[in-house]
Formats: sequence, structure tokens, C-alpha cells
Amino acid sequence: MQMFSLPEDAPKYHPLILTTLKRQQENVPVSLERSPFTSAYDAIWTILVRDRCHAVGCSQTVSSKGQKLQYCGGCRRVPYCSPECQKSAWKYGPALHKAVCRKLRKFCDVLKLPAKPEHAEDSVVDKWCETMGISLDDVVVIKLHFEDLAFSDGKSNSV
Repeated sequence: MQMFSLPEDAPKYHPLILTTLKRQQENVPVSLERSPFTSAYDAIWTILVRDRCHAVGCSQTVSSKGQKLQYCGGCRRVPYCSPECQKSAWKYGPALHKAVCRKLRKFCDVLKLPAKPEHAEDSVVDKWCETMGISLDDVVVIKLHFEDLAFSDGKSNSV
């Protein structure tokens, strides 16, 4: 029995809820869910390859702005279209960049992620993070930050 239809109802639900419901409908065992390491890596990979401002509510892109976006000076990974958007993301809203900036930089620096990394398989990311000693606590904060950002933005920024 389908409880809601996609895509009309999809924006009403948090991405985590949609994923959980989809897995329940498909009878996917919980053990096959992705690790926090992989989820955090995918979220970071998405922001690195998608040239879009990451302030909540802003939809500026490289194309719409007509010039390159500027990156956060702390983590050097999250793009913003203006100093106002960066300030807004740092200080206001449900997904504060301030709360994740240092953890994000450490994650990217330890893994030596380039500006535009290749996408890696889940098992590779998990092994890589384990080998490099990435903190599970930091990764969970990063993962939840980007889930909150996707939810609060109401756009397809999902992790």
C-alpha cells in the first residue's frame, strides 16, 4: 500500500523520511543503509561539484550570477554568491555553517579532497575514513548538517 505519491508530495517530507519510507516499501534491511562516512562524503561531494550558493533560500548559481561563487574562508569548500549569503549561513537559520565549518575542513583536509573530487564507491569511502582516522562524531555532525540544510531549503540538496 502506497501512503503518498511522488513527486507531488515529496517536498512536504524530510529527505530522511522519504528514504526510510522508500526502504520500508522495498523491504531493504537496515544493515544495507549507508554509513555516516559515506553520507557525509556524498554531501560534501555534492556541494563541491554543484556550483550553487548554499545559503538557505538562495538559488543563485554560477550561471544565474554570471560569475564564480566565493567559498567560505574557513572550510574552503562551501560556496556562496555574496558576503550577505555567507553571513546569513553562518549566523542565521536552522542549519548554521558555523556549527560544521571546522569539522568540514578537517574532514576534507585529512582525506585530501580536491576542489572537484571523483565520486567514490561506498566501501572505498568507508575504508578511506577508517584508515585516515576520521572521527565518527564529526562525520555525524556533517551528515546531519547537510540533511538539515536540505530540509530547510526545500530544494534538492539532499544527502
